[in-house]
Amino acid sequence: MGHGNNGTGIIQSDGSDPTGDGDIINLTHEQVRTLVFIYRGGGFDRKLEAVGLETTV
Repeated sequence: MGHGNNGTGIIQSDGSDPTGDGDIINLTHEQVRTLVFIYRGGGFDRKLEAVGLETTV
């Protein structure tokens, strides 16, 4: 979902790392599970396409 350096902006971190490459995002198992369901259901497709990424599902 982050596609490398989180350049899609779908998941935001605290901004502690200016480049975004080293940010740690603490998510619970339930949060990850929910994001996977949303992703597989196409909930992020428009935003991925807007930044030039292909959807994988």
